[in-house]
Amino acid sequence: MNKVYTNFILPYRHSSVRLNVLGFSQGAATLVRWLSQSNVQVDKLILWGAVFPPDMQKEEHLKILKNYQWYYFIGENDEFISNEEKTNQKKFFKQHAFNIKWIEYKGQHALNTSILLSHINDDHQE
Repeated sequence: MNKVYTNFILPYRHSSVRLNVLGFSQGAATLVRWLSQSNVQVDKLILWGAVFPPDMQKEEHLKILKNYQWYYFIGENDEFISNEEKTNQKKFFKQHAFNIKWIEYKGQHALNTSILLSHINDDHQE
């Protein structure tokens, strides 16, 4: 991921170019691990239908990860994430003072581009 970022994204990064990254389902753990171990700056970090990876809950990782603007999308009927787990995720992000926007939408464990775009194109601070 570092090579992709360095070779294909970094050359185009400047103040008017936004970088939003999205991790869906199990891919979210890879995204979170990568950002916790790199110097990559992103405008919005989006988890969709995912759980924050338990191995990244150490303070050394949290102090890096809390600096991002987070968006957490979860379907009301997500068949892989229980209501109990949703509650646990909310508590975790609140307990660690993440800058996060929680979006629970009508739907299941699937990406919905219209919902995504309606939230990430919103330029004001949440």
